[in-house]
Amino acid sequence: MALKLSLELNETIDLPCDFNKAFDFFMDVNATGKCFTKVEEIKDLGDDKYHYIMAKEGVGKYSVQVEYAAKYSFDRDKGVVEWTPVKGIGNGVCSGKSVITESGGKVKVDFSTTMNLELPLPGLAKPIIKPFVNREFEKSMEQFRDNVIKALS
Repeated sequence: MALKLSLELNETIDLPCDFNKAFDFFMDVNATGKCFTKVEEIKDLGDDKYHYIMAKEGVGKYSVQVEYAAKYSFDRDKGVVEWTPVKGIGNGVCSGKSVITESGGKVKVDFSTTMNLELPLPGLAKPIIKPFVNREFEKSMEQFRDNVIKALS
């Protein structure tokens, strides 16, 4: 039996650039994806669909590698980059959006994502694994935020 986890993150990032530079960056799925330090590979599947393969984590038989695919859509007028799951690829289902706004000469992005994982671990491991996975997910988001700011500086 697989261990099922659901993770959600919401983050507001103040950006040191103008709206167009920020939007162009978030439209570049490879550049944005590489701001997540745990990304091992991003495969372009065509039609704005991308397959993410994350670095393997864990110890011995409790090592897992998260994989998922998402289809992206872009609306510059609304400042929205959105991703929806591509089913049947990997052990994760990811959706979310980045909403980029400019106000008073400042640009910010409201980033939100939900990840549902099905990991090949026993359900009894959930009390131990879930806090670890949540912590790693949050740490990954912090690194993502810092890397995005650095890339746009």
